[in-house]
Amino acid sequence: MTRVVAVLGTGKMGGGIARRLKTGAFQISIWDRTRSKAEALDVGRVAGSPADAVRNSDLVISMLTGPEAVREVYFGPAGAFEAAGGKTVVEMRPKDRHLDGDLARRGQVALSNARMIGSRHRCPSPARSPRRWRRLPTMKESRMDWDERFLRSDELHGYVPSPPLPQAIEGIAPGRALDLACGAGRHAIFLAERGWKVHAIDGSRVGVQRMLDVAHKRGVSSRILGEVADIESPRFRIEGEHDLVCDFYFLHRPLFAEIRRALRPSGLFVAAIHIHAAPDEGCRFLLDPGELRALFLDWEIVHSRECDAAEPDHRHGTAELIARKPP
Repeated sequence: MTRVVAVLGTGKMGGGIARRLKTGAFQISIWDRTRSKAEALDVGRVAGSPADAVRNSDLVISMLTGPEAVREVYFGPAGAFEAAGGKTVVEMRPKDRHLDGDLARRGQVALSNARMIGSRHRCPSPARSPRRWRRLPTMKESRMDWDERFLRSDELHGYVPSPPLPQAIEGIAPGRALDLACGAGRHAIFLAERGWKVHAIDGSRVGVQRMLDVAHKRGVSSRILGEVADIESPRFRIEGEHDLVCDFYFLHRPLFAEIRRALRPSGLFVAAIHIHAAPDEGCRFLLDPGELRALFLDWEIVHSRECDAAEPDHRHGTAELIARKPP
């Protein structure tokens, strides 16, 4: 089924995103206060109002800037929020605490405090509104492919977790978990439904928002903190200590040192990462055979195997690992 994306605002970035989404076979509903700018893009239906653009969409991308402009387009006559109930709204504007508070009071979306990498934070209280919203950083072109995949509902896998995660947590009391490169959140949601408090991080804003929507529908949003961050950045650091760290089908070798540091004594590292299909196959996103186990030989190896990938659409083999940090 073709997914409909509403784009509010057709400046340089908004127009670029709309054109890119159009090439991905999405149906576009677009609105701009200057109608001729929206028409000139020739990417889809030009809506007569923000509410008209949003009404039949699956996802809303707002490129609006300036708190007064946002308030007018969201809450004014024929405003976007007349038709935005239950939809995911991805905002690209800078953080504004007064506007964020206004949005929260109106009850359309709930806000959690934004945090830039390197600052300290605490997970929002479960007493807060159930839908989590995080002010998102500027989108990088390199992340747009993943955003498009999640918009198309690719990479969801029916929200069934990959092995060996179910095996890893069997019989273990829930604690604090970190899901690196969480994507659309199938592992984070699996853990939250079993009582874990999960901090889930990914570079795709659409993936994170989809996770938060599904968590809200399943009643576990109070247990998930979503964050959009560039995990491959040299400035990226894992903050706090965790009882469980997950890394599924994402390889950035500098992360392993961070993972070792971030786990509490007796904490578990659970991973499934692709390996080379042939000795001469060169790719920085693939492990060498035996490499994952070797990285954690000084820990207790609870489970380790190399096998065909559990995901039917993955062509490379997989290294699975459950390793316990020494007490």
